[in-house]
Amino acid sequence: MVCELAVLNRADGSAKWTQENTSVMAAVYGPRQAMQRKEDAEQAVIEVVFKPRSGIQGNKEKEYELIIRGALEALVQRGLFPRTSIMVVLQVVADGGSLLSVALNAACAALVDAGVPMSACFASVTCAVGAQQGELLVDPEENEEQAAQATVVCAFAVRYGLPADSSTAPPAQVDEGALIMHTWPGKGAAGTGAGAAGSDAA
Repeated sequence: MVCELAVLNRADGSAKWTQENTSVMAAVYGPRQAMQRKEDAEQAVIEVVFKPRSGIQGNKEKEYELIIRGALEALVQRGLFPRTSIMVVLQVVADGGSLLSVALNAACAALVDAGVPMSACFASVTCAVGAQQGELLVDPEENEEQAAQATVVCAFAVRYGLPADSSTAPPAQVDEGALIMHTWPGKGAAGTGAGAAGSDAA
């Protein structure tokens, strides 16, 4: 796992997050003046753009945009920046599995790099239920996701307290319950149907 910060010069904050064979570049622009038709008089508006590695955006990318925006809206202190917008652009560099979790982690790192106030940071992980023995696979590869009975993506808010002294790291506390949790049935599941998704805000 590798996280690189400040990888783009023209963005207010940026990060590249790599896990195994999956890599996503995230760029943050703002807070900046929002377009009048989009602005909110009481808080910042968060926009998320998810770009595939190649080709045009499809339904999966649009779904990912909604999921990521929901997570960011729950933690970014939007009330500090009324009538502004914060845009997060995510570019897939390589997709070898667990793509949504990598994108979520990249978005969080880029917001930290941009200095956008958040009530907590967050970390995301993908798990898949194996098609054969029902084994739990953490950070599954693309072929494992496709063969799985189901794939679950979770994100958990992590809050840091004040350190006891300057020589110690600040204590970290993970919120009870997932910030988000989304589940999709895989090709290994019995029957057919569209992916079901659920969300649970912390």
